[in-house]
Amino acid sequence: MQAILLGLLAVACVAQALPAPPSCLPDFTQPPPANFSALANGSMFTQWRPKAHFIHPSGLTGDPTSLWADPDGSGAIISTIYGYLRTVPGASPFANALRAAKTTDFVTFEDWGVTIGPGGMNDPLAVFDGKAIPKGYKGLPTLIYAAVSYTSLSWHLPYVRGAETQALAFSEDKGRTWRKLAAPPVIRSPPPNMSITTFRDPYLFRSKALDRAMGLDNNPDWYLTVSSGERGKGARILLYKQANGDWTNWTYIGAPFSPALNAEFGASAFTFNDGGNFECVTPLTLGPNGDDSGGIDVFTMGVEGNMSGRPWQLWKIGAWKQASPVEFEVHASGRLDWAAGYACTGVEDYKGGRRIYTCMFTEDFITDGRFKQEWQNSLTLSREIFIKELVVPDNALARTRASWAIKLEDNTTVPADSPAVPRSKDGTLTLVTLGQSPATELIEMRRGATTSWNESDIELSPGTANREGEALVEQDTDWTNVFIPFGCSPSSRHWEMQATLSFQSNALRNIKTTDFAAGVAIMKGRNES
Repeated sequence: MQAILLGLLAVACVAQALPAPPSCLPDFTQPPPANFSALANGSMFTQWRPKAHFIHPSGLTGDPTSLWADPDGSGAIISTIYGYLRTVPGASPFANALRAAKTTDFVTFEDWGVTIGPGGMNDPLAVFDGKAIPKGYKGLPTLIYAAVSYTSLSWHLPYVRGAETQALAFSEDKGRTWRKLAAPPVIRSPPPNMSITTFRDPYLFRSKALDRAMGLDNNPDWYLTVSSGERGKGARILLYKQANGDWTNWTYIGAPFSPALNAEFGASAFTFNDGGNFECVTPLTLGPNGDDSGGIDVFTMGVEGNMSGRPWQLWKIGAWKQASPVEFEVHASGRLDWAAGYACTGVEDYKGGRRIYTCMFTEDFITDGRFKQEWQNSLTLSREIFIKELVVPDNALARTRASWAIKLEDNTTVPADSPAVPRSKDGTLTLVTLGQSPATELIEMRRGATTSWNESDIELSPGTANREGEALVEQDTDWTNVFIPFGCSPSSRHWEMQATLSFQSNALRNIKTTDFAAGVAIMKGRNES
């Protein structure tokens, strides 16, 4: 195992004023307490704090939304839900506006302040997630967003019709401010005869594959999805189509993806389940380098109401299919973020063709430590997403319905367990999945590290001479903790480690060890603090 440690240059994307020192600080030389509730609010503010992440000084950063980029490549604008309104005393602040920042490198951001807030005839209470494009209404930058008139708006509460509508705004200063259209909402209500859970997060997109599925040639109009769910039945993606280029006239097409409540696509360890409500649904067409109009159809979405009780972020690879109404057929499903990232959405790179995604560290994953740390809802570092191809042995695992699909010669896909694909002559199979990598711009940040060093290779085995710890045998699985100190330790808590783990082939899958995993643990040794 070879490890490279980097002392990262601390890049504060948005300035944050430190809170007043709490009256009681924990002893940071000792392991963290098991019960965070005993600590003072804000006492963990500087402990384990993400140093190079976007967060507003108020700590009220919400969903990254309404992201858009100038087609000339001059920069991208990231908006976040933001606000101070509290609906219940002592509860978390209720986000009610969009605050924006511009970036040219996805590392540093210029704060633009609130660009659109509540108070109009369509949005007296709040402005929620939306999608902005550089050229729309009257040829201007255009935003369609969720306009909120009533609360509460949680998926598990009874829905009040009229609480959320989809409204339009446009910009005459490249997104610094948005002017609301002096007209009723462009989509006034959810579909009739549907008991919905939510009706928000509109997303504008175009799709040649969807045009073909709907029998449309040279279609100039835009499509729009709204994230929703049908109570007691499952999560829903609602699809609308612009009528004859009119930005104020949208026709409901149907719900092209309507999974059953808590439906699982395949092996649950890979695919998880679809819960009962979708948020931040984003339709994409991706290729190996990012956006590709002739590529593979993809959806990403946040999921609420699943069996874990916590929201998570999924992706779906599939294809638009002719039907009445049109349908989206899923061929693979997986997690977009395996940690606390949620409300993930992307921005186009019009010059480079990339699709750059950003997520929020949702406070739903933080319990009693939430007010002790006070950095919840910061944004993740940006990542690029794309279609990743894998040529693998054509075996039972490859043919399992999971987070990969079989790629056909015509660049379409089918589920991995499809009987329509015969065994290949060379014994291999081409699979596709959703690929992710850190945004290219972050490489420059890493190159600016103030300190870096290499650790020597370490060979680990049950007989390692430097081994400390004990083997734990459970259900025929041998887990061994090995504690070996690095030759050099970081001088700061803010650092990055890159490691390569290599295994002998006979150790990966055998009868004795059915589940195999390895990794690096930090802040676990008795001499770490």
